[in-house]
Amino acid sequence: MTGAALEQWTERLAVATSVLGRRVDVDGVGLLVERREVDGLREPATRLLRCADGWVAVSLAREWDREAMPAWVGVEGSWDQVAAAVEHRTGAELIAGAEMLGLAVGVLGERTEPAVVQTSFECRLDASSAYGVTPVGGLRSDPSDGLAGTGPRDHSGSGSGQDEPDLPGSPSSGSGLVRVLDLSALWAGPLCAALLAEAGTDVVKLESTARPDASRAGNPGLFARLNHLKRSVVLDLGEVAGRSDLASLVRAADVVVESSRPRALEQMGIVAAEVLADPTARTRVWVSITGHGRTSNRAGFGDDAAVAGGLVRWDDGVPALWGDAAADPLTGLVSATLAAEALVSGRRVLLDVALAGVAADLRDDLMPDLPDVFSASDIVSASVLDPTQPTSVVPAVRPLGCYTAEVLAEWVGS
Repeated sequence: MTGAALEQWTERLAVATSVLGRRVDVDGVGLLVERREVDGLREPATRLLRCADGWVAVSLAREWDREAMPAWVGVEGSWDQVAAAVEHRTGAELIAGAEMLGLAVGVLGERTEPAVVQTSFECRLDASSAYGVTPVGGLRSDPSDGLAGTGPRDHSGSGSGQDEPDLPGSPSSGSGLVRVLDLSALWAGPLCAALLAEAGTDVVKLESTARPDASRAGNPGLFARLNHLKRSVVLDLGEVAGRSDLASLVRAADVVVESSRPRALEQMGIVAAEVLADPTARTRVWVSITGHGRTSNRAGFGDDAAVAGGLVRWDDGVPALWGDAAADPLTGLVSATLAAEALVSGRRVLLDVALAGVAADLRDDLMPDLPDVFSASDIVSASVLDPTQPTSVVPAVRPLGCYTAEVLAEWVGS
């Protein structure tokens, strides 16, 4: 079983990473079922419910989501009560209330904006300067100009073609590995950084002492698959010293991957556009992954975002969730590919990637070939990080923060 969109993006990733340093080949369908393979099937935290003018996906994945139900729809948090209350409200009303409360809610097929907005920056000593803002819709189209004139080079896996670009900080430049700072959590962002780690980059996963990646508290299988090639750093972001170290690590990284709404970092004095436009910062690629884009304050997870993008299966006229939080692995693959292509191009770019947008752009290619990725008994998922490793083996993850001093010394000199 293959999907045309998955084939295109896995090939683009292979081409870009072979130029960057080490070719990464992944099984696109395997990415979609990765969580099932390591964690097993479980009841989804998201339900598709009928509303007054269509269908709405409601996610109750966090402890306080159910506690917010009375403020959102005036009932307690049982699914039967929520379904009865939602049925009498429009999708627009439900989204407006959910945004105010930070709930992850998506109306079926609502997404119309581009999946990715790519902003290019020039380095200026006086002020930030964006010199090109490009909405990237239609993700099934030919590769962007990120690889124009570069390759493919060597598909043997070494990526050591003689005419590869000598990128600052790249393995071929002699100045050390490409540095990736992973500030993201859960699935899409960590997958993006994991694929870049497979390409031979030095990936550092940075977490807060007060709020580490929530997926650590769940089944360790997927967390280990996505993070075992990364060095773990932990900082107390409630302290001035911790925020200062965070800012220094951001400026010392070639690539920053994050999945928070912009205001979260801006409150700590870190503005993506300013970092990318600063010639004294090493940062060249900023990958921002959110449910509905950086200009939206809405929360979004893989299932509700997939529904917002229209990626559902139909059973006698009734929509149902397609796959397992499908927007997450799809977005991780797309984001890693675009980041690798941007590194190869030598440009400084901000990639604003929306989970709902990726689902919307890829759904028409995915659905004919993969009507339901969980219905196939013959799918065998290769490890995201090591295709030769049996899926029953869970790789070891080093203790939280065990590389903090080492990374600060190497990247910042402190």
